[in-house]
Amino acid sequence: MIVNNYRILNKPNDNYVNIPIEIKWDIDGNDDAIDQFVEETIEDVIGTINSFEISRFSHKKHDDSDRTDVRYNFNFFEQALNIYTPSYLTEGFTVNELYYFSQPFTKSFFKLDLYDTKDDATQKNYLTVIIPVQQGATQSGQVLTPTLPTVSIKRPQFTLDFLGDKEGYFLYWLRSTEYINIDTLYMKAKFFNGKTGSYVVMTNTPQNLILPTPYNFDPTVYFYYEVNFDYNDFTYTILDNNGNRIGTNNPINWYEYINP
Repeated sequence: MIVNNYRILNKPNDNYVNIPIEIKWDIDGNDDAIDQFVEETIEDVIGTINSFEISRFSHKKHDDSDRTDVRYNFNFFEQALNIYTPSYLTEGFTVNELYYFSQPFTKSFFKLDLYDTKDDATQKNYLTVIIPVQQGATQSGQVLTPTLPTVSIKRPQFTLDFLGDKEGYFLYWLRSTEYINIDTLYMKAKFFNGKTGSYVVMTNTPQNLILPTPYNFDPTVYFYYEVNFDYNDFTYTILDNNGNRIGTNNPINWYEYINP
């Protein structure tokens, strides 16, 4: 057997023996470094731990009552009369299509996009709300055929609440402000026409009332409403450009944008 040979001399006055064996302590604490490396790698892959819990925000009670409903009116431009009307007939649907809920009609919907800013170049879309056309009020006295009684058909006026028509009533937003500290978003509206397959952009003011010209205006003023979140009771309110609350007794009015 091959071993290292050490010769130890015993001196009468020596009380200890020095054995020259090399010991290196460079790896001391390496386990801690490995644990730290693992934690940093996991953080790089999945990101830091944040709260992404979502809460359901409902419409705040009206100022003068316990009502919680939110009201939307969507108006389309009737070119022959040069007026805006809350009617799908103006948008090209027939009475038969509306009454029998034909596929081109049921595929249509209103789309509300909520952005962090009104600047088109930098804004981010944080929320989208869909209001289906199967909801909403009705208009009566519509004729299917001369031999049948008049019928009622849907019209684009909505009263959304906890009961009844509630699609589009709740806004689902982050419960905590730790990750994204935003309590104000800006709402923009579109209508998807399932018959033509195209979107109709909406303004918050009839174009014939926009001065100096109906086709040259500030989009940050006429394309948006302001939505404010209250984290104390998880409710929201909607304001117009003058800071007045709308959606209560005063509905949130949208008007079809007409290209020049």
